[in-house]
Amino acid sequence: MSVLFYFPKPDYATSRMFIGAGHKVTANPHELYDVCVYTGGEDVSPFLYGEKALPTTHTSIKRDCEEIKQYRADGSDFPKVGICRGAQFLNVMHGGSLWQHVDGHTQSHDIIDEQTSEKLLVTSTHHQMMIPGDDCVVLAYGAQSTERRREGGVWKMKRDPKEDTEWVDPEVIAYPQYNTLCFQPHPEYPGHSDCTAYFFATLMDIVLPEVDKRRAQRERTKSRAIANREAPF
Repeated sequence: MSVLFYFPKPDYATSRMFIGAGHKVTANPHELYDVCVYTGGEDVSPFLYGEKALPTTHTSIKRDCEEIKQYRADGSDFPKVGICRGAQFLNVMHGGSLWQHVDGHTQSHDIIDEQTSEKLLVTSTHHQMMIPGDDCVVLAYGAQSTERRREGGVWKMKRDPKEDTEWVDPEVIAYPQYNTLCFQPHPEYPGHSDCTAYFFATLMDIVLPEVDKRRAQRERTKSRAIANREAPF
């Protein structure tokens, strides 16, 4: 199935990834797009989740406002995917928050699939990390951070996630009822084909079924409209 992905903020590398997978992309908000893509960039402003910014947090209020406007225009249950900053932004919009600074994440590292326990090497450039909201499902996690910071202080983490489940780092999460996938690594980076494949497999499970439903609904509405126009008086 070819899907039309809309980029409110154009991103060449991510667009190329979707096109390479046989999909279409657009930066035109007036097209009838299927999925909205929120990409990487500046830190999400902490005021969105009720905190003051730490010195390590560097934000763009302009971008926050633009993406909040986009989110509200589409509606909270419109199919959407976030990558890196985009994942963190969507997590916050669905009631989650962020660690404003963590160690161990500005480098390639393994993540572990929650269902299969399969390990996967991913690229990572973020220094913040998602704190999932109540409606979230964690799909994959890492085990990199030993120190986390937010407005309330500094948390030192144990090295064994089996002994302290709060230690694991949520890397891929979903809000199924809102048709939202939050993917913190970078599947668009070259040289990480396994990460790219995992991204599209997860997208297929979480977001694209809703695209099918919406397309079917549009076709039914269109068919009824045609039938009503053609019906004799």
